[in-house]
Amino acid sequence: MPLILLGLDVPTTGHAAIDAPMALKETTSLAEVARTIGLGREDYVYSVSWGMIKVGRSSLGSYDIVPFNGKEAYHIVSTARTLPFFDTFYKVRDRNESWLETKTFISMGFGKHLREGRFRRSETVIYDHAAGKFMATVHKNKGEPVQEEGPMKPMAYDVLSALYWVRAQNLKVGQEISIDVNTRQDWPLAVRVLGEERIRVPAGEFQCLKVEPVLRGEGIFIQKGKSMQIWFTNDARKIPILVKADVFIGAVKAELEEIIYSDLPKPKVPEDFQEPEGGREDSEASDSPKKME
Repeated sequence: MPLILLGLDVPTTGHAAIDAPMALKETTSLAEVARTIGLGREDYVYSVSWGMIKVGRSSLGSYDIVPFNGKEAYHIVSTARTLPFFDTFYKVRDRNESWLETKTFISMGFGKHLREGRFRRSETVIYDHAAGKFMATVHKNKGEPVQEEGPMKPMAYDVLSALYWVRAQNLKVGQEISIDVNTRQDWPLAVRVLGEERIRVPAGEFQCLKVEPVLRGEGIFIQKGKSMQIWFTNDARKIPILVKADVFIGAVKAELEEIIYSDLPKPKVPEDFQEPEGGREDSEASDSPKKME
């Protein structure tokens, strides 16, 4: 979803060793927990506003279990787009995706395909946790693809799957949890649970937990940010209802409009998400990820 887990240039707290989500430890079924937090079955649709002006729409969800690098994975996809009127000034067509192994809840890799104004970037990253390394293919604007390989902390998550990891925790007011995240470099993400609030959005009114991510590194939608808060429903599902962020263009928020379930017809995907405009790097971004040797 747009604005979720932005790149924040602020100090981070220390981080602990990564372990299975707390909620997963209290059940004998990973599939049960995954279903509770919407993996493989739910898509969330948001309206995005800048101040009082609605400027775009976004989505976050996991509709499918797909084969990935020889294993089954939950496919998590997030999109963001400006409304037609704002395309004239600053067109955004972003798609981010992640693959989370169904049997272990381990992140297998991610893809990032961004079009923001004149900025273009597309990258696919595969994790090899056993070897402690990643393999990436990166396209920047109209340049040739660049292959990269580097070290990573074992069991680190990508940004999107980290969001679902947080949702699988038993969050309590006053708590702070930490997780290692890799975006071709390792950095710690700490999530602070600030309090409870009742929040009204277009999808309805919900009792929520207000949380604040504290991180240093590059986010998935906007390159620089200042601060951010997320409101999750205060129940086992922990649906992200509202996101507010202070970014370089001012205050932005994303409000939940609806939830779409996989047992209903899937929404039509706009063509410019399937085939992003802007040159060779966008078309190549849709290729299947290469297997880690």
